[in-house]
Amino acid sequence: MELFVMIRFHIFVFTGYEICYSLCEVSAENGVIKQKRLPDHIDNLPERLPVNARFYLKNNHLTETLVPDNLSNELLREARINFLQLDALEICAQLTLRDFSIFKSIKTTEYIDHIFKLKSLYGIPQLERFLKLPNQEMYWTITEILRESNLIQRSKVIKHFIKIA
Repeated sequence: MELFVMIRFHIFVFTGYEICYSLCEVSAENGVIKQKRLPDHIDNLPERLPVNARFYLKNNHLTETLVPDNLSNELLREARINFLQLDALEICAQLTLRDFSIFKSIKTTEYIDHIFKLKSLYGIPQLERFLKLPNQEMYWTITEILRESNLIQRSKVIKHFIKIA
């Protein structure tokens, strides 16, 4: 994260020292704007950013809020996302990346333990996690379809899932 702050300083030509600034996350939850400072050692920032949040650089010596009232309404509005607004190709890519990261974490001994029904000290935690994925994705699909009460909207959700598949 320190590298992120230094790059932002270089790009936006901030005045002041990098040490005087920190990375903060501003989120909108249940109509309330929350602001929290992120630790210096955090990595994978894109993966850690929820849909209802933004990152800001904050001067540590100032006590001002990062999001003024007029922007807080925009942040709350952006937090409300409909499934149909999400890009099908991006959903497919993210599901594939998530599934593959679980798949590659499976140890070869887990396969052997599972096939021969061996009881090891380690067990088969990653394999069990991977085996649960189809059911999780199926229940997610069903939930998204049934969430829509309007038949036309349901058909649009089904069409969106077909694009994802």
